[in-house]
Amino acid sequence: MKKKFGFSISCIILTLALLLAFPVASAEQEITSSLDMLTLSQIPYGFVTPEGETTGVLYQILNEVMVLSTIGKHNNLVPFKRVLAKIRAKHNFCTIAAGTTESAELFDLVEPIGYQMSAGILPAKGIDLVDYDSLKNLRIAVPLGAYIEERFNSDTNLHKIIPSKFVNAMKMLKSGRIDAVAGTIPALTYIAKTQGMDERSFGKPLIYDPFDLYLLCSYGIPTDVRYKLKKALKDLKAKGRVQQILERYSWDIQN
Repeated sequence: MKKKFGFSISCIILTLALLLAFPVASAEQEITSSLDMLTLSQIPYGFVTPEGETTGVLYQILNEVMVLSTIGKHNNLVPFKRVLAKIRAKHNFCTIAAGTTESAELFDLVEPIGYQMSAGILPAKGIDLVDYDSLKNLRIAVPLGAYIEERFNSDTNLHKIIPSKFVNAMKMLKSGRIDAVAGTIPALTYIAKTQGMDERSFGKPLIYDPFDLYLLCSYGIPTDVRYKLKKALKDLKAKGRVQQILERYSWDIQN
């Protein structure tokens, strides 16, 4: 049972984007005003610019859901280790994350944001990944919190390096210290652009099947609160606001 729970946690953290906690409230009104949201502290999901501005593609989408629904008090950027602590403590929260089968076992998939993303392995220039066997003998950075797929994550024969941040992994790739980086393709390509890299900096990536991103909440939040969050996100999608935010971060570069 512990093994299954641990695997479910890994599957939820992908990508890309994950979870926050709020104390369980005794009344719906209290939940409405105090419910905190969480965005994984990682470029481009949620991050602080050199000028001190808190921003990010998932951070901004979640902020707009909060404003339109009038649900929630804070949208906090949370590092991966704190995310795990929140999950293990069984706190309640809402966030935007991968809508996988494993996610559905632990969380209520309230509404898709209207975007699919893929996880994969992005290699250095001159390296083409034609299949899984191409990963043999490569030095692969797997940033803390990255989830690719079960076979890759459990493969102890691969040479994996675990940097704390995706941006550190990309810098390692740029300097030639590693051969490839694992993660969600849109996030990796966005970070690469911030490091002055483009498609000519890489070989052929190994990309897995896409998955939908969802607004996720803990099971058990009041029905009316869930309805307001769902309606707010649907309205933002219908107005094209979600797509505007996605395009601002070149989120659809993989397409």
